[in-house]
Amino acid sequence: MGSAPRSLAQLPAASFEPAPGVRHNDDKGWAVSDLKLDVARLIQLRDDLQNVINEFNDAEDFSGVVADATGHDGLAGEVHDFAGKWNKKRKQMAADVQALHDQLAAITDGFTKVDQGLAKALEQSSKGK
Repeated sequence: MGSAPRSLAQLPAASFEPAPGVRHNDDKGWAVSDLKLDVARLIQLRDDLQNVINEFNDAEDFSGVVADATGHDGLAGEVHDFAGKWNKKRKQMAADVQALHDQLAAITDGFTKVDQGLAKALEQSSKGK
């Protein structure tokens, strides 16, 4: 089983399905008549992902305390083994969520800058500049 794509650029071109209102223009690729993006939702998602990252990174390793509390050497060993694997997995998950967060932040920042630039250009054109 292959790994999942880490970015949209890694998706095969054939998997792209245009949304309603998007049409193909043979000379220029995909043409979009209206682009609507809820930046507030993207910002909220970015912030939620940061909270997940913080929780993963701030999680403490309680395996020693829990293992000692079992009172059974065999079970204590299993608890230590599970906790060690979970700590490694948690660190990898935090790194993966961080990568997603960073990509989402770049998208949000990019669209915000484009929107501000378009708004400024529209304002200037309405003033005749």
